[in-house]
Amino acid sequence: MLLPQILLLGASLVGTPFQGVANYDSVIRELSDLRPLTARTAQVTNLVLRRDVAEFRLEDGTLHVLSAVAGRSVGVIFIGRGTAILNPSIRVEREHLNRLLDVQQLDAAFTSLLLLFADTTLHELERHLVFEEGALAKDAGKRVRDALEQMVDPKKRSADVSILTALLNQHENDLFYARFETHDHGPLVFRIDPYQPESVGLFRRAKGPGNHLEVVVQSRRQHEKPIEQTDPPPDLVSVTRYRIDNTIANNLSYSARAEMAIESLQDDVRWIPFLLFSDLKVDSVYDGAGAALLYARPAESPWLWVRFEPVLKQAEARLVHVVYGGALIERRSLVREMFEAARRSVTQRLATLPQDQWFFIRSTSTWFPRYGTRAEAYLDLTFHTPSKLLFSSVGDLVERRVDGDVRTTRWVTRRPESHASFNIGDFAEFKVTDERIPPVTVHMALNAHRELDAYFLAQKDPQEQVATDIVNSLAFFTDLFGKPVFDSFYATEIPYSHGQAFPGMIHLAWSTFQWTTDEGYDEMFRAHEMAHQWWGIGVDPLTYRDAWLSEGFSEFSGLWYMQVILRDNLKYFEQLERWRKELIKRRDDVGPIWLGPRVATSDAPWAYNLVVYQKGAWVVHMIRNLMLDFGRSSEEAFRNMLRDFYETYRGRRATTGDLQRIVERHIGQPMDWFFEQWVRGTEIPVYEWASTTERSAEGKWLVRLRIRQRRVSPEFQMYVPVRLDFGAQGTAFIRVFVSGEETQVELPPLDLEPTAIVFNPLESVLAEVKQSKWD
Repeated sequence: MLLPQILLLGASLVGTPFQGVANYDSVIRELSDLRPLTARTAQVTNLVLRRDVAEFRLEDGTLHVLSAVAGRSVGVIFIGRGTAILNPSIRVEREHLNRLLDVQQLDAAFTSLLLLFADTTLHELERHLVFEEGALAKDAGKRVRDALEQMVDPKKRSADVSILTALLNQHENDLFYARFETHDHGPLVFRIDPYQPESVGLFRRAKGPGNHLEVVVQSRRQHEKPIEQTDPPPDLVSVTRYRIDNTIANNLSYSARAEMAIESLQDDVRWIPFLLFSDLKVDSVYDGAGAALLYARPAESPWLWVRFEPVLKQAEARLVHVVYGGALIERRSLVREMFEAARRSVTQRLATLPQDQWFFIRSTSTWFPRYGTRAEAYLDLTFHTPSKLLFSSVGDLVERRVDGDVRTTRWVTRRPESHASFNIGDFAEFKVTDERIPPVTVHMALNAHRELDAYFLAQKDPQEQVATDIVNSLAFFTDLFGKPVFDSFYATEIPYSHGQAFPGMIHLAWSTFQWTTDEGYDEMFRAHEMAHQWWGIGVDPLTYRDAWLSEGFSEFSGLWYMQVILRDNLKYFEQLERWRKELIKRRDDVGPIWLGPRVATSDAPWAYNLVVYQKGAWVVHMIRNLMLDFGRSSEEAFRNMLRDFYETYRGRRATTGDLQRIVERHIGQPMDWFFEQWVRGTEIPVYEWASTTERSAEGKWLVRLRIRQRRVSPEFQMYVPVRLDFGAQGTAFIRVFVSGEETQVELPPLDLEPTAIVFNPLESVLAEVKQSKWD
């Protein structure tokens, strides 16, 4: 019998609760062994299942309920003809869908659909379909196994974290996972994940090796607030405080005992996943009364699952202790590794290389159990370290002592922090005091650099070179933006090629101590990391979409510092030009700044640095020039805006919308068009401009400009400066409002004839500029 088309909308969350207490290994095993049941089979014709922006049309086929997990049926498999339709509600996401899958709206045929859920899907199906004994659809078992490969690994005892969270906690919520095979796009996954701030997502299999998924589309649910409006995070718990006793032995073995103060944010929370560096082994977990807690630590996994007994109720507070340790820190030879990487590992040459001069911290973020990497907590950190080595950490140093060959230090943060790390090494210590700034301590691997000097170019007095930029950038940014959050700072060397910032501490790459390039890169790099004390730590981005408020602002701040400290405008504009060329070259390949880390896809893994760092810095530069008072050659308005933004959100999280409102306050007009184009958009205009000059009957000079705008949408607009040069008589600036395909402007009559006209001076707009003849 043909069933009429049915719309399954998913209303109240009702149904039979899980029975008993879920066991981690049994859930993994049952999830891995999911199989279609012939005893619960239904024939389906013209049935529609809707979830938020997605619609699944089951046109003709067989549907099997899958075997139970933790005592409950949580999945079905459909084999037959079907169509998946998805139309993202946000323009940026529609454009990213087109960029990755080459479609404006997903409308994809599929031959199988696996559904896993903690919502009412099965109850809705049971109301409209007849389930009975039936033959197993062709390849149904294989289709289930193939789909499960991307979400469960039985050998490693691990699975998709959100699905495990729902199953282990026996939650009935909106979790919905749909995996379907398409002809044009391969396997796709649509999911609603109530444990994520942006819970709606479409995923594809990433290109290249491995089997991991990458985001194609992501947003909040349609009934939820817009992304820029804050909502409490959908977390299970909040870790409000850590007290961690850490030991680093002479052989660098690491061990720790972490006490976490936890407050439950939901009812009926039994299992909680914590992030912990995969090579750290857990010895025991126990509660505040000393009673052992069950836990699961899958092999090669960054997850530690802890089971709470009794179950946590909303607003309930508990103490949890985790005892763990392992190979967190390694001592290796940086020079040897570079020679080996360069394939110059001649045995005789390697024998002469220095041995084990550098201390590699293998994880600077998950060296302690974390519930989400963005969660904020007060930190009370005690470290027992070899007294011959120097050590630094986030927080205020409130206690220190040396007993024999062990140095004990205690560091306490005065506010909840989400970024926390430390550094240790055979360092030389240089203390810097300057009345303009808080005290700064520089830790440098001086002896290791003496070994490096035999193989690489070395700068004289590297500690002074680095310290000078740390001090000057700290003073420069304090004057520009306002007082930093912290009263002392550490700048410490790491044997990696990147930098990283933490509250009151920055990690700097070894290379910036070894040499300083002529291009100004090292001055920029050092200042960029220091700028994070304002952008990223002082003012923290609210969401991943706002990452440019940290990285783009710090990149611009480093560029600005380099311009001022080197007194070299040429290097400033040369750097902007390098970024501009690369951005124009890649403009059709990458997404907008507002995608944050998602802009780096398997098609463009390099895009995060180009877009969020470099284009982000370009956007700040454009705001700088928009607010420049050409008449007085003053940047006062821009500086006031930055200081206002920092002081308004100091110690808080901010969004792109928050910045927009601050800019509008100081610029005196709506700026939604600017942020839509440059932060949420990807277009970069081409300006073809021409000018003509003639003398009027009254003896005045009449200048006309024509600007043709290319490679952007018709509504694209921008204020572009024009400089008029009058030789020894000076210069004059005007701003031209450019919009549409062609803009023509006639300037007010001039007393002098311009000797030259420059369109878009000072690289004021990220654009291609071409001069043409007047016609």
